[in-house]
Amino acid sequence: MKEFLHKIVKIFLILLLLTAAITIAVVGVVYFNHQTKLKEESSLIETPPGQMVEVDGHQIHVYITGDEDAKHTIVFIHGNNMTDDSIAMQPLFKELSADYRIVYVDRPGNGYSEGGCKDKSVKNLTEETREAINKAGVDGKVILFAQTTGGIEATYWASQYPDEVGSIIGLDMYSPKEYESDEGEDMGFRYMLYLFARTGIIRHVDSVYPTDSYDLYTDKEMLIRKALISKTTYSKDIYEEDKMIGENARATDQESVYGKTPMFLVFSNPIKEPYLSTDASAREDLKKMQESYPDYDFEKAYNEKRMKYFGKYDNVECIEMAGPSALYTYDPVGLASRMHEYIEKMD
Repeated sequence: MKEFLHKIVKIFLILLLLTAAITIAVVGVVYFNHQTKLKEESSLIETPPGQMVEVDGHQIHVYITGDEDAKHTIVFIHGNNMTDDSIAMQPLFKELSADYRIVYVDRPGNGYSEGGCKDKSVKNLTEETREAINKAGVDGKVILFAQTTGGIEATYWASQYPDEVGSIIGLDMYSPKEYESDEGEDMGFRYMLYLFARTGIIRHVDSVYPTDSYDLYTDKEMLIRKALISKTTYSKDIYEEDKMIGENARATDQESVYGKTPMFLVFSNPIKEPYLSTDASAREDLKKMQESYPDYDFEKAYNEKRMKYFGKYDNVECIEMAGPSALYTYDPVGLASRMHEYIEKMD
């Protein structure tokens, strides 16, 4: 019996070693292929569309376009891991550039900006953005456009420097309250994302890369977007910023902003027409949910809770638009129009 068990253990160990060896070999091949493709793609992204400014020892990408003499300057604050937004937002920038000065900043480790920022506190992230746009020649009162988790930085900025922020426009913007309880419980999963991204495994996940379903981008722009994602998606800086999200939310006094700083919040709804008809995946997801809960109004409920939460504050206006979370990749004309209407009304 002992001899039989010994053989079983021996076979198990051999199989375990073989599996480990095969896994290491496969990951090695994937990593080598990833590095080769990064070199091939480097020529696409070696010249950023904006200017590079030095902030705290690293180069930060600041893209400025539009009317230099415009009454309003809109500073775009992207969410975490939005690595291609300097290109992805171009359709929206084009719609806004005739009436506004547009300023977009890649945070450290995102897009064209260098990584290496060690302090991921919301205070430091905000100060770096302020310094970057100042060095790029932008000063005075601005409108902050905050996407998703960029809402934490925008809220902090408005709380600390209220005289610099005329208003906040949010796209699927999160409030600090929504992340206050985040203690990094799922950092193991996030670290796996970081490893998958750095080894190149994520390159083989099609959903990571964008498609141009609505013919808004040139072929070259799509290649650049994919190259930026391959290089910087879930970088070390992005991972470290993710770890700090709960602490940063708790450090942000939203009550000194909400109800005082004018805010216009746009919430996307991917299960709302006319967008729903264009997205087979969204239709399939909705169909499955309706099969489980046939009497539930999923379209109405999609943003109901968040719109009700934000809507209780004075000076906060909320609207819902049909489309994906990156609404500017679907309806930049509609989004720009609603932003323009709000800014004109604010004036």
